[in-house]
Amino acid sequence: MLKKSPNESPQSSFFDLLSQLDNKNPLIALGSKLNWKELEESFSCYYSDKGRRAKPIRLMCGLLMLKQLYNLSDESVVEQNPYV
Repeated sequence: MLKKSPNESPQSSFFDLLSQLDNKNPLIALGSKLNWKELEESFSCYYSDKGRRAKPIRLMCGLLMLKQLYNLSDESVVEQNPYV
């Protein structure tokens, strides 16, 4: 089952975390260049409405990018990410 995008979360309007981050950070810059909505639309067909709720597509794509950029194992990406 597909969860809502983090941008649709009620908490996103409570505070703006991005305004507190360094825009010069390469990961922040990369994240701002990606068309997250298009990624979510492209991958949503692989999610089912049945069963356990899935992790958000944006989270899964972001973790995969981190894994590839830093040559990490699945386990090390999960260990370093509190959102999984």
